[in-house]
Amino acid sequence: GLCLDWSYWQQKLSLTNWRLRQILQQKLGDEHGALLSSMLLGGSNALAEATREIFTANGLSHLLSVSGTHLLLLAGFLSVVFGKIAPTKRKPLVTLCLCLYALLCGLKPPVLRALMMSTVFLYGGSGGRRGSMLCLTALMLLTVKPLWLLDISFQLSFGAAVGLIWLLPACQKLCPKWLPQPLTECIAVTLAAQLATLPLLLSLIHISEPTRRVVIS
Repeated sequence: GLCLDWSYWQQKLSLTNWRLRQILQQKLGDEHGALLSSMLLGGSNALAEATREIFTANGLSHLLSVSGTHLLLLAGFLSVVFGKIAPTKRKPLVTLCLCLYALLCGLKPPVLRALMMSTVFLYGGSGGRRGSMLCLTALMLLTVKPLWLLDISFQLSFGAAVGLIWLLPACQKLCPKWLPQPLTECIAVTLAAQLATLPLLLSLIHISEPTRRVVIS
């Protein structure tokens, strides 16, 4: 029969996560495979200490964990990939994929917050309605834990969602008309999320002389 034991499924998901990491390391080598698996699946235990120090010194350690940017970009890309499917079927399909990815990453608090904001992006309707729902979601989350406002993953989740809600139409217009439509949409999604989070990312980068020495070495 169907196994409803949550611990059983947790074990299965952890095993799948580990197998994916092993595949990446086998294909790309230990160092590059560990780095890519950290960015895609979260966790930096397999990374060399020197690599972690470089990311930390440059204020980029958040890239080694799954955050809102990951899920929101994934939501945007999947919306493009399934663009020819009717919205009534496309949105549940994209949501299912996001939930599976969140489960694969371990359902950590940053992932759950990002999943909520991705759902707002998918089901919020027009830009104004999406914005209202996004602000309401953020308010509800901060009511539960106000200190999340200072958490980098919360800021990235909110920032990426803002970009996809308000900057995506403008980014779509900026893309060259001669590009294929799917490629245009993917570029616009990436550009919108990155532009919205760029000020935050720049504020995290320390440009001191010691940092430059770490990067060069």
